[in-house]
Amino acid sequence: MTHLLLIIAAVSTGVVGAHFFPTEEMLQDRFALGQQYYAANDHENSVQIFSEIEKTPNYALLNVDRIEVTIGELTLPI
Repeated sequence: MTHLLLIIAAVSTGVVGAHFFPTEEMLQDRFALGQQYYAANDHENSVQIFSEIEKTPNYALLNVDRIEVTIGELTLPI
């Protein structure tokens, strides 16, 4: 029974940790969503998404400043 509780606790911790700490892919997906809003002339939502990305802090395992996105032929820092 104790082993089952430890497994549940470990899985729960992983799920919560993944929710609070963004990954490079998550930020790139958010950027793509912001681009889609912008292309659809939904500037309010576009600005909201880009503001959230801008406020994302650097973590020990995620250097936000090194994440790049591709727009057409350009590759730029997020």
